[in-house]
Amino acid sequence: MIIMYFFLSFFTTPHIFFNQAFVASQYVYFFKGLTTITVFIIFTTLDKTFKEEKRPAVELPLLMGLGLFFMLILLSANNLFIFVFSIVGFSLSLYVLSLLYG
Repeated sequence: MIIMYFFLSFFTTPHIFFNQAFVASQYVYFFKGLTTITVFIIFTTLDKTFKEEKRPAVELPLLMGLGLFFMLILLSANNLFIFVFSIVGFSLSLYVLSLLYG
């Protein structure tokens, strides 16, 4: 019961990490979960399409994982430098994905 209380209080009260660079609140956790679920849905649909193709898609999970990582950083950014860094990283992974599979 005590563990459940700490778990629920962690998700309901906003927290600030790393010298006010990141913020974590229930809205941030909701959108992080929604983004992660969306990426896994994209993975499952792309798995079916790339099985039909002869070309191996070795770098696709790495690039999608990096895109997800930078998107999760973007969702919790509380600092302008972290915000711009995560946008640059996310757009770079999308550029490489569009270059390879576009």
